[in-house]
Amino acid sequence: MGGSVELGETHHEAIVREVDEELGARILDLVHLGVVENIFRIDGELGHELVALYTGRLVPAPADEGGTLTESDGSVVPVVWRPFDDAGLAEPLYPAAANEWLRDLCR
Repeated sequence: MGGSVELGETHHEAIVREVDEELGARILDLVHLGVVENIFRIDGELGHELVALYTGRLVPAPADEGGTLTESDGSVVPVVWRPFDDAGLAEPLYPAAANEWLRDLCR
C-alpha cells in the first residue's frame, strides 16, 4: 500500500483515506510510530520521501491470504501481509529503512 498526503491533509488523515480507497477498510486505534526518510533512485532519477509509520487495526480484518487492493487506475493487485520477522522472504519491505526500524521496535 502506498499513497501521498494531499494538499491540506495531515498524514493521519491520508492514511485513513488511503486505507479506505485501497482496501475498502476502516482503520481503528491508529498510532503514529515515527518517520523514515528514504532517498532512492527510480528510472535513473533521484527521489526523496518521508514515510510515516503507523500501527492500527483494520475493520474488517484482512484475510491471511488472497487480499487485494485497488489502484487509482482501477487495477486490482495482490496484498501480502508480512510478519515483522520477514528476513526469509524474497520480496523486500519498502523502504528498507522501515524494515530495520520496525525490527528495532519489536525487540
